[in-house]
Amino acid sequence: MIFKAKTLRRSIIASLVTFAIVLISLRAVPANPIVGAGSILAGPLFQRYSTEYQKETGTEIQYSATGRVEGINRFIEGSVDFAASDIRPTREERDNLEKQQGLVMLPTGASPVAIIYNLRQVSSPVSLSRKNLVKIFTGKVSSWNQIDPNLPNTDIKVVVRSDRSGINYTLTNYLQSITNGKIEAKALPDWGFDVFASVPESSQVTGEVRRTDGAIGYIAAILARQNSLPIAKIENKKGEYLLPRSSQVSKGLTSERFDENFYPNDEEAPEGYPLANILFLLLHKQYSSVEIAQRMKDMTTWILTKGQTFNEEFKYAKIPEDVTQRAIQVANKTIRP
Repeated sequence: MIFKAKTLRRSIIASLVTFAIVLISLRAVPANPIVGAGSILAGPLFQRYSTEYQKETGTEIQYSATGRVEGINRFIEGSVDFAASDIRPTREERDNLEKQQGLVMLPTGASPVAIIYNLRQVSSPVSLSRKNLVKIFTGKVSSWNQIDPNLPNTDIKVVVRSDRSGINYTLTNYLQSITNGKIEAKALPDWGFDVFASVPESSQVTGEVRRTDGAIGYIAAILARQNSLPIAKIENKKGEYLLPRSSQVSKGLTSERFDENFYPNDEEAPEGYPLANILFLLLHKQYSSVEIAQRMKDMTTWILTKGQTFNEEFKYAKIPEDVTQRAIQVANKTIRP
């Protein structure tokens, strides 16, 4: 009997050890990462989201900064779970997305766009009125002293992006709003005059402006500050001249009205810095399983709550809380298996 008891006890212990090993092995297998792609500018922000989200939940977010067009293409193909775009998808893109698994489009942040310039004889910041900004980017003025008699008689040399980009759309959309639609908002604009240089990347815009006296261009504010470039103050609708700071963009967003698709309804916010890219998180309405659909809802809720605290670290403005709460409700109601 003693022998049988010992044998039984050993058998039970062995079974428990085996069970424990199986449990540990199961726990050691990480869940598949959530995969996304899109906006290059949003890359560092999503890397931070991933780090913090994995710390809190154990789930990894793998984000590839491919550019918005490639990110949306991958999302349509189904090779990624979400995409990030720094402008609203085009009508064609939205139609293609709706045909696949539906589209949920939610704002997660806003990045100020800086108007950069190079005037070697000028040390104090240049201020540009709304009218003068339009004149510069429509070729209606040719010299800086036509903008302000206190500025030098130096040719204005406009540097633009030659590719289809979110920052092109943001600038032309703003110019459209302050000219009552005379300028068309486009990701690939026809400027209508001979610009000094047309280059495909923000780094090349930076380089052209840095080495050319009289040059003016536009890049993300965070890149302008990283490169120590002079930044113009821009007039808003209220008549204030402001630098592109995330706090001023937040002020503008707070005074905006967002429509049912979470896009600012006002042509131009009356307060705050007026020129900013809104970053959109693109999700499917339908995912392949209950588990994946829930993971996407959980990630979305985190980005729109705790994740917002990391936005300003990367010079992104937070989305107003009433808008994020409405976005969370839409995600939870709409995303399904």
